[in-house]
Amino acid sequence: MFWRGMPAFDWLQVEVTTHCTASCLYCPRTVYRERWLNHHLSLGTFEKLVPAFKRTRLVFLQGWGEPLLNPDFFAMAALAKKAGCAVGTTTNGMLLDEEKAGRLVDTGVDVVAFSLAGTSARNDFWRRGTGMAAVLAAIRALAAARARRRTTTPAIHVAYMLLRSGLDDLPHLPEVLAGTGVQQVVISTLDFVPAAGLEAEALSLEDRA
Repeated sequence: MFWRGMPAFDWLQVEVTTHCTASCLYCPRTVYRERWLNHHLSLGTFEKLVPAFKRTRLVFLQGWGEPLLNPDFFAMAALAKKAGCAVGTTTNGMLLDEEKAGRLVDTGVDVVAFSLAGTSARNDFWRRGTGMAAVLAAIRALAAARARRRTTTPAIHVAYMLLRSGLDDLPHLPEVLAGTGVQQVVISTLDFVPAAGLEAEALSLEDRA
């Protein structure tokens, strides 16, 4: 059997779509838009990964696209949960209405992260097609859906892109997220620079404030 002797995994990341509702200026989808291929991962292909999920602690449904655009997203999340692993995803929040928030809770998704790249209008500049106010509203909608069902999952995280021009925004992040239900913030830097014009936004360990 193909999966015999397969190693155990701490986590697996599965890109369920390369479609997106946003056009973030630092994203390869935007920079390479003339050559980008938009495609949803099929449920049939996803099902072939289920044997691996049974030996995985966490399956994260995320890639360059917006996961909630895949019409089979919730079926995929349910399959991964049935396999016995935790399930997470990252969203831009623009599609997360009250109905989808409820489905995320009811499907048993363990972690939902919301993408941000600033705490002010700077976020909206870099993350075209999204909006700071709309993201915060989506976060609150998910927190409310949890509260109505009297559960603590999914955990609500923020995936924060720290750009050099946004360093001044960072100290305001706790204040902006206060009371929204966010439990953890993961800060990343621009480790993949898709265009020369973005080089100035990349930060490294050698940088000094």
